[in-house]
Amino acid sequence: MANKPTAAIVLAAGRSTRMVTALPKVLHEVCGRPMLAYVIDACRTAGIERIIAVVGYQKDQVVETFAEEPGVTWVWQ
Repeated sequence: MANKPTAAIVLAAGRSTRMVTALPKVLHEVCGRPMLAYVIDACRTAGIERIIAVVGYQKDQVVETFAEEPGVTWVWQ
C-alpha cells in the first residue's frame, strides 16, 4: 500500500480581540516573524506536503503577507 500524502489544516482566522489590536492574530510578530510563519515552518519540518490555512478576519492581509509562500492553500471561513 502506498503512503498517502499528509496534510495539515491550520486555523488562522483569529481576530486578536484580547490583544486589543486590529492586526490579525497570526500576523503578530514573535522574534521578528509573523506567528503563522512558525506554524508553516513546523508543518514543513514535520514532512507535511499540503498546508491548508483557514483564514477569516482581514483574510486579504494574511494571504498577501504569505503570497510568496509555496504550497499553502487558502480557505475562507
